[in-house]
Amino acid sequence: MSYHKLAEVIGKKKQAREAAEKFAPKNPTAINLIQAGAKFIRNTSGDENNTFCGSYWELDGKTIETPDRPHREDANALQRAMPNQYKHSKVLSLDVECNGLWGQPFAVAAVVFENSVKTNSISLRCPIEGDVNPWVAENVIPQLEALPVNCDNLQDMLAKFATWYLANKQDATIIAHMGAPVETNFIRLMQDGGHIGDWDAPYPLHDVATLLLAKGYKPDTVDGYLSDKGIAVDFDGTTHHPMYDALAAAAVWIDLL
Repeated sequence: MSYHKLAEVIGKKKQAREAAEKFAPKNPTAINLIQAGAKFIRNTSGDENNTFCGSYWELDGKTIETPDRPHREDANALQRAMPNQYKHSKVLSLDVECNGLWGQPFAVAAVVFENSVKTNSISLRCPIEGDVNPWVAENVIPQLEALPVNCDNLQDMLAKFATWYLANKQDATIIAHMGAPVETNFIRLMQDGGHIGDWDAPYPLHDVATLLLAKGYKPDTVDGYLSDKGIAVDFDGTTHHPMYDALAAAAVWIDLL
């Protein structure tokens, strides 16, 4: 099958066709075939787990063989040219504030984007039990004036968030910025309290910091990236408000993908 035909199968995208004409090796690569929706049959050596070297695929009723040595440069160029299936998918961005890095969570927010459009959100806050961490008192509490306490205690907040989370997690790419230990601890507390089941945690929890690093940006700040790109967060708040942080993380994720 020609690369022109593969481009048509992929969706008749002008960019895909141009990339195919410019970068196509003599034989299709596994990357191409995966993007075209081909079904893996077997490897030429019999290895069912290796789909990228000398493998057979089925596409439109035809059997196609990939070369023994894939053309990495060509495959990468075509991969960049093809539409990214995750860019416009459902994204759930989560942010938690806690009383010290390892302390009690007392505020949580999450937002859902579908096709890059905000479709749902939640913001919760509960009282802090015990002494307030000095850093939190100085840097976080002042940012939460517009977020009233709307939960009786931590377990009430966990239960309310879990109900919302379970109703919105289906088919979502779940993200957080620098999600350990704060967001991961929050998820563990939901499970410990019986609010979510053993298999309800994000699978996986994607970290925006890793995406920033992979793309060559400073990983520990979303505000730096947004400022450099001129992207505004549509929220009357700032860093350390969980809804602002959830929205900022989602904005970076959607823009980078």
